[in-house]
This record gives sequence, C-alpha cells and structure tokens, in this order.
Amino acid sequence: IVDRNGTINKYIGDAAMAFWNAPLDDADHARNACLAVLSIRREIAALNETIAREAELAAQAGQSRATDRQVRIGMGVGTGICSVGNVGGETRREYTALGDPVNVAARLESQSKSFGVDNVVAETTIERAGPLAVLRLGDIHVKGRGRALRVFTVVGDDAMAAGEEFRGWARAHEMMLELAQAGRWDEAADALALREPIGEAHGFGAMYEVYRRRIAAREWMDAA
Repeated sequence: IVDRNGTINKYIGDAAMAFWNAPLDDADHARNACLAVLSIRREIAALNETIAREAELAAQAGQSRATDRQVRIGMGVGTGICSVGNVGGETRREYTALGDPVNVAARLESQSKSFGVDNVVAETTIERAGPLAVLRLGDIHVKGRGRALRVFTVVGDDAMAAGEEFRGWARAHEMMLELAQAGRWDEAADALALREPIGEAHGFGAMYEVYRRRIAAREWMDAA
C-alpha cells in the first residue's frame, strides 16, 4: 500500500483500511490502488508458498505443524468523493475518510467470497485506473443503494492486458456473463468451458466454480 502512495488509515480486527489521494494529491490514485491489490496478491502467494514448503519439510521430518493452511484474503476498492480529515469529538479524534465510497468498498470486500476472488473493484475505480487486466464479475446490489453496481476483479497489469491470451480469455468470460444474465444457460455453460482452464491456471478456479454452480442451478448472481 505504501509503495503505491497509499495511506494506511487503521487496522480493524484482521482488516486494514487504506485510502489514496490524501493527505497528498495523487492523480493516479485509482491505478495505484489497483496496483497495490496486485502487489498484495503476490505477497500472499509468496507467503502461502512458504507455509506449504515448511509444512512439507515438517512432514518429512515426522513433525506435526499447528498450521499448514493457506492464507485467504478479500479486498474491496471504490472511488469517489469523500470527506477526509480529523474527525471526532473533544476527547477523541482521528484522521480518516468518510463517505459513500468508503462504505461501498467495505461492502465489496465482503462480497469477495461470494464471487470466489480476492478482490472486488467498483466500476468507478476501473474507469480511472488505466490499462489493466480486469474481468467483469457482474452486477450487485449493496445496502443503501437503489441501483445495482457493476463490479470487476483485477487480474493483472497492463502487460497482461495487452496479451492475446488474456484478451481471448476476457472475451469468452464476458460472453459467458451475458449469456447467463440472459438466461441462456446451456450456451453459458459452453462459454464457461472455453476459458475455465486458463482461469484456473491463473488462480481463478474458485471464481469459475461459483459461476458453474450458479449456471447449473439456473440462478444468476445478484449478491446483496
């Protein structure tokens, strides 16, 4: 987060809240937030490799380990106008950000499990982030919003976005979403099968498992 010009605001239990474009202006705040998501993903992957390696070595030595489970996280990102500054009363104040985009980001983070991904990013962020490899997840309704929000997941950087492999994957993914949303379930299942292997190769097998279950049940995603 810090490497991408973000401000770590607070820790809430096992969560961290961060924002960009304050206290210092950052014209690339949306892009930096998305690049931070990718950096965090890489760090988590490296951590999980270490956990798995240590668990394997312990097993070879006949030792039992208290934990060999993989770390899973969820990230939510939103963009918009907020109030940022020292907030509170006479006895307690803190520097923080308040506003609808903050609430939306928190809601999106909670939906990461619903979609089987580690990040859910608002369309308002994607529109400002510049070239990145992103996939549309669908439209969701969040508490306090009358209109559904279009949400995405960040898959890779601009180099990946420019590659023919990703462009083909993204086209088939979008086709699958459109067919499912139209209730054309058999065609959606066929479109899903076209690109599911490449999605699994890039660590998005859980996402496609969610879509597979939804398509099989003929019940599309409309998370709240």
